[in-house]
Amino acid sequence: MAQAEPPAVSFPRAASHASTLAEVTAGHAALRSGRLGEALEAYARAREADPLSLEAHLFMGIGFHLAGQPENATACLRSALFLDPDLWPAELYLALSLENLGQAEDACRHWVRALEGRASPLPSQTRGSPLEDFEEWKADRLRRHAGPRGSVADAASSSP
Repeated sequence: MAQAEPPAVSFPRAASHASTLAEVTAGHAALRSGRLGEALEAYARAREADPLSLEAHLFMGIGFHLAGQPENATACLRSALFLDPDLWPAELYLALSLENLGQAEDACRHWVRALEGRASPLPSQTRGSPLEDFEEWKADRLRRHAGPRGSVADAASSSP
């Protein structure tokens, strides 16, 4: 008995890297100008065009955090961490969003990861984004969250 050919499967074509980059860049410009709604729309278009765009998920999560929408932010930031588990800006904004949701224990775990642990290089599309000055900010947060015992990990292990 002859086997039937499997049906052809077609996948939607992902947008070109250039168009995704253009949407992410437009989102950065809008975000820097304080136009959060416009930034979120641009990041959403980038994410729709390329569902595996790390930058689209990351910056959409940051935009939702800045817009005071921690539930939406956590979903986007978890997606970014799925794509790159060592992406410290996603860990950092996830920690902030979880704090805003009152989930202190989960937030503390992500603070530890963001500030002491894993450290991927920043995505290539951070130029012009809110992440440009993050290294100094990250060091300041590490000092603030380390507490008197000197380690974020120590502070996390003693949290209730």
